Amino acid sequence: MNKYLLTREEIEKAIDGPPVIRHDERWGHMLTVVVAAGVGRYCTVATHLLVAGEGNRTHPDRRRVEKVGVPVFSDSENLRGLIHQVIDYAMDLPNVTVAIDTSGIGIHFLKQLQELAPGLRVRGVQFGGVIRHAKRYHTPRAQAYVEAAEAIRDGAVRLCSAMGDAISRQGRALPYSFDENGLYRIPPYAQMCAQPAGPPDLWDTVAMAFLDGVTVTPVPGSECVGRAPVQVPPKAHTQ
Repeated sequence: MNKYLLTREEIEKAIDGPPVIRHDERWGHMLTVVVAAGVGRYCTVATHLLVAGEGNRTHPDRRRVEKVGVPVFSDSENLRGLIHQVIDYAMDLPNVTVAIDTSGIGIHFLKQLQELAPGLRVRGVQFGGVIRHAKRYHTPRAQAYVEAAEAIRDGAVRLCSAMGDAISRQGRALPYSFDENGLYRIPPYAQMCAQPAGPPDLWDTVAMAFLDGVTVTPVPGSECVGRAPVQVPPKAHTQ
């Protein structure tokens, strides 16, 4: 029997659900980016998230995430053009953190973005590899996937309807297993792409917000305007 992290009902309940960040707490902007440009991944995706708290469901201030939109979703191989799209969007967000999966060509994306926009807060992360001294997860991808799924089940994630059908399709097709040490395993990206749901690029950009060590810088005064409507930059678009 295949085991999946989330059901259709669980993930669709989070789409356009109630806010998960309180009026009286601080939050920050995050752009999470996965890069294709004809190598490895199928699409380059940048997702705009509001992020508060830290840690998993056992933490007293567990991480909560609200997806605002998907400003970049493209199969273009024009790496420089995609970098400029990310920069144009990010420049309108105060204190934004840009987190980029540096697997494969992502490292070149990060370096060029830093050269073109040295003032941006840019962080490289990786889903691959094995976690040293792991107690629950075999890889960073497993940690991010499982904790994002737990947060959705616990009502700690709000997903906007932008590309909602795709995120629902990907989110309910997340197989998992356990290794010989009882650690969570998630299939590698290439194996997941072979499933009917297709590549999990959108889901990856949501799960990245739950990686250990990925932090945001709060927007000044965000505890006062935390639930005011977020102004999406006019250059935002969803393809």
